[in-house]
Amino acid sequence: MKIFLKIDSVGEVIGDNFTFSANTGVVSPSFANKEALLGGIELEVDSNASSITVSDQAGLNQITQNIDKTVANCVELNITTEPVSVVV
Repeated sequence: MKIFLKIDSVGEVIGDNFTFSANTGVVSPSFANKEALLGGIELEVDSNASSITVSDQAGLNQITQNIDKTVANCVELNITTEPVSVVV
């Protein structure tokens, strides 16, 4: 399943490179830079995936967004908040 992921803003402290993961299966591509996220990137995810997580490369900040499967073929996820720190 293809989804379109766009993040509206990314703080400077978060970094320039990010990885993607889903709750089920593999995400392709599995990483992108800040410019790609701000401009929007098309990702291929497992059809059974119900959420996608964007993490900074260090793994210190992440945000998870549910995938809305009610839209056929391409799901647009506009994440309007910055990634939050992972509490350990």
